Amino acid sequence: MAASRRPASRPFPASSGAACFCRETELASPEEAERFFFKVCEQCIREGFRLNGTEPLFDLSSDNWQMSSMRSGAPAKTTACIPVEARGKNDPRLRTFPAIHAFSGVAYGNYSFIGELFRRFRQEADARGIRPAGPIRFYGLTAPYTGNHLAPEQYCYRMAAPV
Repeated sequence: MAASRRPASRPFPASSGAACFCRETELASPEEAERFFFKVCEQCIREGFRLNGTEPLFDLSSDNWQMSSMRSGAPAKTTACIPVEARGKNDPRLRTFPAIHAFSGVAYGNYSFIGELFRRFRQEADARGIRPAGPIRFYGLTAPYTGNHLAPEQYCYRMAAPV
């Protein structure tokens, strides 16, 4: 009988690095974010970039997803990050995000679920004593901008906090 091998243990899954076309704005709702992502994608393509087909779009929050602004109803600064195929190392229009190991969670639901997702994610990270080592990435894995015709309850999100 062959000896069984235990899989290598990594405490946190890896998230890929990416060169991104990024734009910042203030938004007050997920619907505004959706429209903003469409505009940023269009601008990215008009400027001649090719989308990186293996990396999902993500955004960053100025308050690192504390969501104090969302609870107050005030607009929050957010950065839309569109992964692209890098053409050169020093293109000033691109921002490079390194690969990270991350505390991560995946959830499904319509936009009304996002606030609860942020709350639960922060609560679980706090309970485990996890403090993000950088900006938390919020990935829209499947949503209207992916070109899929999905029921809103099937939208899929991932949060990844670098550790």
